Amino acid sequence: KKQGDPQAVLHALQEHQREAHEYSELVPHCESIGRYRDAMTFAQQGLQRFPDDWRLEADVLRCCERDGWDEEALAIRRRQLERSPSVENYGAVLRAAQAAGREQAAYRQELMHWAAARERAEHQKALKRRPGAPLDVGLRTRWLLHEGEVREALALVQPPHGCAVELLRELALRLPKPEHDAALALLRRVFDALMPAASSPYQAELAVVREMLARQTPEARDQWLAHLHLTYKAKRNFIKGLP
Repeated sequence: KKQGDPQAVLHALQEHQREAHEYSELVPHCESIGRYRDAMTFAQQGLQRFPDDWRLEADVLRCCERDGWDEEALAIRRRQLERSPSVENYGAVLRAAQAAGREQAAYRQELMHWAAARERAEHQKALKRRPGAPLDVGLRTRWLLHEGEVREALALVQPPHGCAVELLRELALRLPKPEHDAALALLRRVFDALMPAASSPYQAELAVVREMLARQTPEARDQWLAHLHLTYKAKRNFIKGLP
């Protein structure tokens, strides 16, 4: 490298293709000297030898997306989503599907069906640990919130379906004003889930109370505050924090 001889560097790197990280060092070097076909070849060879290495998978993906291998890129993005169904991977696989010429609505629906099947499989496991556990639809809810599809998310999380309280709260806060009643119902579910294990200083619980009060009529606010004072009078710091 000091002598400015990239071909010699390439030769030296090729002589030491034993570990996954050595393949992954070779790929960007090939790219840096414009040998993109070699970069793809070495990335694929490395991934064949080390199929679980995330760096080599990222190298192959980068080469595929750069060189227009859209179907191959989509296959990798889909595998990444199925391993880790985050909103980032969800968005990435939809973009890859678009680049590969897939019809967006149909492919999105295919992903939603896959997510629903995953949720059902997790539900079966949960029932063995806790009979009567609700079906957790949090995976699809996260994706829908990421897309801004709040009404679709609202329909999905209705009982008897379950969902993480942070998702229910986020959905409630993102619902438009005409959906005040629906938002209030979601926040009530959040509050009821938080209170059994709540302890001082009750910051999260009191924040939910304030969000609920903001969506109630003056008469309903007074009635509900009276109910809270009566129900939770033993939780002094909670009562002290009420409006």
